[in-house]
Amino acid sequence: MAFSMHSHSGQFCPGHAKDSLEDVVLTAIAKGMKTFALTEHMPRNSEEDLYPEEIAAGDTIDPTHSNHNAYITEALRLRTKYASQLHILISFEGEWIRPSYGPLITTLSAHPAIDFSSA
Repeated sequence: MAFSMHSHSGQFCPGHAKDSLEDVVLTAIAKGMKTFALTEHMPRNSEEDLYPEEIAAGDTIDPTHSNHNAYITEALRLRTKYASQLHILISFEGEWIRPSYGPLITTLSAHPAIDFSSA
């Protein structure tokens, strides 16, 4: 059974990936996957921790985590929409850059939509 536990979209990881999150899900379905994990990058605490491609794409630190929250909302929508075709797991790519990220990872992981956390 084909599956993937790591993915990014240009919608929520600009500069690091391309395509909308829905296009990523549709590609997984087209490839015959039965289980697929959505794992966009988690928010960062400091500008210095952004990847060069994120900076080039205009990403900034967002203390309200609005992009992450929008990602979770869209992931839940897609999970419902494609439930009959694909088992979608929702997570995020944990960025343990320094110890200060531990509490943020714990907080993000506690969201009821998160199926697992990935570091």
